[in-house]
Amino acid sequence: MRLTNSTADLGGTRIPNRQADLVLGCDLVVAAGKDALMSYGLGRTKAIINDYLAPVAAFTLAPDLAMDRDKLTTLVAQSIGREAAEFVSSTDLATAIMGDSIAANLFLLGYAYQKGTIPLSAAAIEQAIELNGVAIEANKRSFAWGRRAAVDLAQVTQIAHPASQTAQIEKPLSLEEKIDLRVEELTAYQSRRYAERYLKLVRRVQAKEQELGLQPLALTELWRATPTS
Repeated sequence: MRLTNSTADLGGTRIPNRQADLVLGCDLVVAAGKDALMSYGLGRTKAIINDYLAPVAAFTLAPDLAMDRDKLTTLVAQSIGREAAEFVSSTDLATAIMGDSIAANLFLLGYAYQKGTIPLSAAAIEQAIELNGVAIEANKRSFAWGRRAAVDLAQVTQIAHPASQTAQIEKPLSLEEKIDLRVEELTAYQSRRYAERYLKLVRRVQAKEQELGLQPLALTELWRATPTS
């Protein structure tokens, strides 16, 4: 897409190699593809790309096809310089906030606009959304959320994934995991020899309880939590 104040400056429809000012990548695989990479110009191009790795059609023919997010982002960063490449989790954030992954593209557009990479007014973009006539209010909100993320990404991420919803209940440690943890702690505290003294005592207690058929191993648990002397 070319943007200019005069139609006389438009020239051809194709962007010459290395002459893109902005690559707005709604699809990471495409943004790191051969055609896109040819448009990147070191020191000229700014890239703002959705880092969501979507399955591509090639998967239907080659299900084992390797798709490495880090490799793809590195390809882009090397083409224009790491400081010029910005990767945004627009699919994740837009889906969480708007309830539909289709909002990711307008979210990314809002992000890019707020970063000053699109030489249009917000009013002009919103008017285009209205003229398109599809999901007008939802698209406007997605655009606004993208702008907000460009200003305070941490806050938008927190809104998208509140701690109360994302916090995971920690799985209780098993007895063996508890013993291993205490061995590590005692080794760091003093020495491996000191930790071995503790471990030897715990194992003696554990073996005796198992010999007597005692379950649970209450005394072993007690010694597990008791420092050696």
